[in-house]
Amino acid sequence: MRVVHATLDGNLPRYGIGLAVVRLCGALAARGHDVTLLARAEGAREVAARALAPGVRVVGLEHVRGWWGGRRGYVAQLRRAVAPRADVVHAHTLTRLARWLVPARARRGAPLVVTAHASDELGPAASAAGGVPGARARRHARHVARVLARAAEVVAPSRWMADRVAAVAGRAVHAIGLGATEDVASDVRAHEGFTVLVLGRLVVEKGVDLLLEGFARGLGDDPTATLVVAGDGPERAALERRAAERAPGRVRFVGYAEGAARRALLADADVVAVPTRGDYETFGLAALDASAAGVALLVAGGGALPERVAAGEGRCVASGDPDAWARALRALRDDPAGRRRMGDAGRASARAQSWDASAAAHEALYATL
Repeated sequence: MRVVHATLDGNLPRYGIGLAVVRLCGALAARGHDVTLLARAEGAREVAARALAPGVRVVGLEHVRGWWGGRRGYVAQLRRAVAPRADVVHAHTLTRLARWLVPARARRGAPLVVTAHASDELGPAASAAGGVPGARARRHARHVARVLARAAEVVAPSRWMADRVAAVAGRAVHAIGLGATEDVASDVRAHEGFTVLVLGRLVVEKGVDLLLEGFARGLGDDPTATLVVAGDGPERAALERRAAERAPGRVRFVGYAEGAARRALLADADVVAVPTRGDYETFGLAALDASAAGVALLVAGGGALPERVAAGEGRCVASGDPDAWARALRALRDDPAGRRRMGDAGRASARAQSWDASAAAHEALYATL
């Protein structure tokens, strides 16, 4: 089957949507499909240079300025890149790129599948911040409605997100999960003390400030407890200042970590925390990575995160409540046997949520078209 995947996600291929698209393309290619990935030029170059998607044809979409630039420039490149005999074109967004692909001529007549990865796209604008002018909000809503109405099939990465999209679209939405970030397992290593790890971008939505406060309140009297923050972003400086005030010498900021460095962090962790605010998370890749490594989880109770601990992989914590995080951290510190049970449940759960399983589910969906 000839499948074209398209994304303009700026995080390709490091994390989030971009990482998920790269891994799915690679898994489909491994199953024998002819796969093309269309992505922003800078991300496409990195994917190709690092051989992150073996067997996948990677095409970079350049930002073009001038009369034939902007939307026209991207659409022209999309038309050229979509093979005349593609069986499926799969867009990973609800707006912009998916909207450009709605006309059949833009995708050479191939059916359009759309994955709704981001919950904020269902809001008044494709922005977690919101607060946009009314005209833009109305235009955004029209674009989302058009894509959802005209796509051959709509996919979401979790049951929670599928239900949200279905409520907006008025149609069935397929819930197809993701796999762990990488296939190499992280083995838990014996170590001193109690280590809490958080993996993710340092932005307000990720709630790292809430976790930091909960850590200070719950484990401030335990000199053996450490919070490790693996990630980067605009909130890092403010978080470092807060850590120096609330838990001096007890919080380590190690920056963005991948590959062996990321596996080492997971191997030395007793708990991985995902403190995201509200309903922002539509799957929770960091949580699945923790489960794959056999590490107990603490997740906020919003969005799709409760699904990550539904089989006993960890516990849910009230979103936005530092005192709840403090109590949960103390409870897990004092329950090593419980952490081992959660880690075992996580490994079993992660084995069932592989990229090959995700590719097989997508393969079955494509076959119906």
